[in-house]
Amino acid sequence: MKTETINGNIIYFRPPKKNELSFIKHMWEDSATMKEVGGPISMSDEQYQQWFQKIISSDNDGYYCLIFDSNDTPIGEVSYRLIDKENIIGAQNIKILADHRKKGYAKDALLSFLDYAFNTLGLNIMTDEIAIDNKVSHKFFLDLGFKHYPEKSEHFWVEINKNTFNSLHSKSK
Repeated sequence: MKTETINGNIIYFRPPKKNELSFIKHMWEDSATMKEVGGPISMSDEQYQQWFQKIISSDNDGYYCLIFDSNDTPIGEVSYRLIDKENIIGAQNIKILADHRKKGYAKDALLSFLDYAFNTLGLNIMTDEIAIDNKVSHKFFLDLGFKHYPEKSEHFWVEINKNTFNSLHSKSK
């Protein structure tokens, strides 16, 4: 797993440290944060330890980071896992703690993450499957340039490719 810190405008993200598992557990078990993504996740401490070992292993087919605000407070997570190795397509995930939403963190984190995923890690396409009733997330992704593909899933499937992302959001513009 890569270990560098990636800076956005108002956030930064980096892979978690072992002592930050308590934050991940808090976030995943928080009903308000998790209600739009299928509900809270409850695991034993041992299961959290096993998950952590898996995500930090070098043979992991993805990338997972915690998102921090300018006060170094963890406020969420952003990640992807490869769903098509041949075409280098990832399925992304982003969560912001419910009490930190509507402050611009998600947009800054996702744009910074996509820039890193496309232009440093070499992904070609990033996808997401959003719950049908999560209209706020639908609008969020569409406003960032993702395209909706209703034929791909019973969920609200969106994707964006590297060229579209760079034409809309390139930091060198």
